[in-house]
Amino acid sequence: MGLLEGAIDFHYHAGPALFPRARDYVEVLQEAAAAGLRAVVVKDHHYPTAAVATVVSNASKRPGTRLIGALVLNNHVGGWNPFAVEAALKLGARVIWMPTLSAAHHIEAQAEHHGSFPVAENVLAPQPLRLTTDGTHLVDEVHTILELIAAAGAVLATGHLAPHEISLLLQTAREKRVEKIVIDHPDFIVGASPDEIEGYARQGAYIEFVSCTVLPASSFYTYRAQHLFDWIRRLGSERVILGSDLGQAGNPSLTQGLEQIGRELIEMGLRRGELDNVLARNPANLLELT
Repeated sequence: MGLLEGAIDFHYHAGPALFPRARDYVEVLQEAAAAGLRAVVVKDHHYPTAAVATVVSNASKRPGTRLIGALVLNNHVGGWNPFAVEAALKLGARVIWMPTLSAAHHIEAQAEHHGSFPVAENVLAPQPLRLTTDGTHLVDEVHTILELIAAAGAVLATGHLAPHEISLLLQTAREKRVEKIVIDHPDFIVGASPDEIEGYARQGAYIEFVSCTVLPASSFYTYRAQHLFDWIRRLGSERVILGSDLGQAGNPSLTQGLEQIGRELIEMGLRRGELDNVLARNPANLLELT
């Protein structure tokens, strides 16, 4: 059995997109199926992906692998837009991401680090989206969005919100009976402290780490693979998800990224069962693919 047999990439960027992408939806599905992946969650910063993911999956001659759609609440879908969330969920989206490129925290981090994150060319400048109106009370529409996610049994992913916003969101999401929450790469862009990351996990959230930050060939290379190994040991494999966050033109492919990091983790001493947790069991449980 291959290392990626039954794995799920919870975070992949396919084309067409407003950013240069290495592969389109059909090519992604073909690559994933050839490696034995069970599913790939397709994320786009500018448009909902569920309809395209469903059409491509249904047309595929590889029934053992499927693409799963998502929605990111950036400016291009109206930001805090419950109507976009409702439509996406009814069309099959299983993950609703909080803002990424439009998050005020992301925009401020871009300014602080002089635009280190890619910017789509020839698009309107992002209008910063903040989770709260006064630092304490969530924007009214967010309450409705959380209720829609809870009713659908979908996954709430925290995007590029600031650490303090994530804490507030977690509290309200639990009150709204959102059962499935993923904290996106809190060590990358988000900038959460180790104590904050541990706190999110204690509250029942899954912590996502992404292979694009630990691959030397990736444009987002930030940490050695040991960093990821240490976090899995610290949090426990039952609370961690490993996605690729790849798909950018010029970066390693989905399967290259996940397989290389998986092998390095095994060489460092991670047990195969632990790797299966972060690559397969945990995302399957979140997406109800069990």
